[in-house]
Amino acid sequence: MRTVEIDEDILESMFEQVEYLHSLVRTISRLLVSKKPDELITTNEAAAILRMSTRHLNNLKASGKIPFIQIDGRVMYLANDIAKYIIMQKAKL
Repeated sequence: MRTVEIDEDILESMFEQVEYLHSLVRTISRLLVSKKPDELITTNEAAAILRMSTRHLNNLKASGKIPFIQIDGRVMYLANDIAKYIIMQKAKL
């Protein structure tokens, strides 16, 4: 087995990131567990699941980074698309 030295600040930062990801996954699980993959969710629900403002979500929508559906002028998101976006973002970390 190899022993690796790591700076304490870097280790602390890594633990903070793991805590954040754990919190994010827990929140996402709680919010999406009752949703079916093809179920539509509102902008407010999607923003809460993604832990971002509705303004930021609207910017992602406008830039084509997250798919949406418009029904009678109301913007909705598929629960599955929100989950895919989260997975895609997690892969970038």
